[in-house]
Order: sequence, then structure tokens, then C-alpha cells
Amino acid sequence: MGSSKESKRRSLFCCHYARLGDVAEAARCAGYPPETAAADGAALLRYGCYRRMVEQYRAVLHDDPAACVRAGLERLAFGRTNDVMQLVLSEEQPGGAALDKLDLFAVSSIKRDRNGGMEVHFF
Repeated sequence: MGSSKESKRRSLFCCHYARLGDVAEAARCAGYPPETAAADGAALLRYGCYRRMVEQYRAVLHDDPAACVRAGLERLAFGRTNDVMQLVLSEEQPGGAALDKLDLFAVSSIKRDRNGGMEVHFF
């Protein structure tokens, strides 16, 4: 992988981390493999230059509290629910590692009944 492409991916990670606040999710959004996303993101944050980049993005993205709220509401309103549907329709309950890879941002609660049915509540 070229250094320019990797540099762009690292910058993208910093932007997503500033916006989302979740290391693993930000790394996945930036294109890092889901299996190593949390470790890759944490490794980047050990470097001062990337922590400073995150702070610069945060200063731009979060200077207006209303914009932060609006961004969260947009994510709830227009976010994808594919992972939720995958969870509901799967015959077997996924394990911890598989659950970590799912985007369940819009889900407020999940309940499984005695008969194996599932109830999902969204925000």
C-alpha cells in the first residue's frame, strides 16, 4: 500500500474518531479490517501527531453544539440498519467478536423472548 494512500486512511481515521468517539468504528469507517480495527486505531492514537489531528477535527466539527446534536440525529435518521436486520434474521446468536463488528448505533434495546423471537427497539 502506498504511503499516500495510508496517510489518507490515517487522516480519515482521525476525522471519523473525532466525529464518532469510537476507536474501532472509526477505524472500520476509514477502511481498516474489522478484525484489527480497534488495535489499528489505538496504535495510531499513540502518536502525538494523530492525537493533534483528532483535536483539530474536533475543534472544527464540535465548535457548534447544535451541529453535534444534528449530526447524531442525522445518523439515527439516515443510518443503515443492515447489521440489525442481519442480527434479527440470523438463526444463531453471534458471539462477542461478531457483535463488536455490528453497527447497532440506532438500537436502544434488544430483547429475546422464551420462544426465540426477538424484539428490537430503535431510538
